[in-house]
Amino acid sequence: MARLAPPIACALALLACFVALSLGQTLPPPPIPSHSPGHGYHSHSAPGAAVHVTAFFDFQCPDSRDAWTQWQSVFASLSYAELRFSLVSFALPYHRNAFAASIAAEIVNEIAPIKYWSYVDALFANQSLFYNDPTIDDDYLAIETILYDIAAPLGVNKAEFFELFGSQSVLSPVRADWKAAAASGVYSTPSYIVNGAQLNDCQWDSSTWIRVINDTIMRVEQ
Repeated sequence: MARLAPPIACALALLACFVALSLGQTLPPPPIPSHSPGHGYHSHSAPGAAVHVTAFFDFQCPDSRDAWTQWQSVFASLSYAELRFSLVSFALPYHRNAFAASIAAEIVNEIAPIKYWSYVDALFANQSLFYNDPTIDDDYLAIETILYDIAAPLGVNKAEFFELFGSQSVLSPVRADWKAAAASGVYSTPSYIVNGAQLNDCQWDSSTWIRVINDTIMRVEQ
């Protein structure tokens, strides 16, 4: 493969840097979201908690499912004053139905916010229904139907559920959360930001999380 002579390559590199800097100074900043990414867990969402954990989970990811199980023990062990927990859905590209699952969760949140966390539980419990292999020949409507069938026992309105798939009211927050996660440097699930510190591909068990959070609380109180 032909290569540019060093002086020419250096000149082009400098020109590219100059153009990038110029554009960065003239282009408007990206829109600021109307809310912080994700959903605050219902029993642990107090803004004044000593430790704030933002979790980035993929609803089709087995590791995210296992992590969610661990967090149930953490919630039972720590008070709302000690822990604030937010969940951001982050669909990985090789999980073909993860983005649809994120949309479905946002639909449930829009139709019946009180049922959002029950649906999160149901998605992880029924994850195998929308894995890649069992759905390889399914079209998008078939995937939507699977995701509704998971929501049906919660009493979610069927007509509203299907009507909202693809609507901007649910697509916008899902996309905004995904972009916020990517901009934060998240590249795998489960990942976390704990009081600003990033933990990518973190698979701690509940006892480790409880110990880390309690240690952090002690430092905060000093």
